[in-house]
Amino acid sequence: MNIFLNNMEQRGMKIKFEYGRCNIELYNQTIEINLRQKYHRLRTENDRGWSKQEFVKSNKLEFLTGLHNRKSWLDNEKIRIEERIPNILDYIEKDFTYWRDVRKQQAEEKN
Repeated sequence: MNIFLNNMEQRGMKIKFEYGRCNIELYNQTIEINLRQKYHRLRTENDRGWSKQEFVKSNKLEFLTGLHNRKSWLDNEKIRIEERIPNILDYIEKDFTYWRDVRKQQAEEKN
């Protein structure tokens, strides 16, 4: 997370906590981020046919961005989440730039 925060600050992004959620702010816009341990859902059935779900922890980390339009990155055998930090920040910056341009165009059309 320190590597992520350092790279984020170099790009001019800031961390902001609101309503118990962690957000990144750039161009007066925010996007939610989340780093968590990945769980797998395991469904089992007893002898009567009733099913039950259990959530089993994995050894993989998952990084999520967004609230409605979610994007996630997951550890795997070939590439770890730490190596994906530049790609994650590129995606976030691209999303911020897109929405900044949309808001600017909307403001121009309104006037």
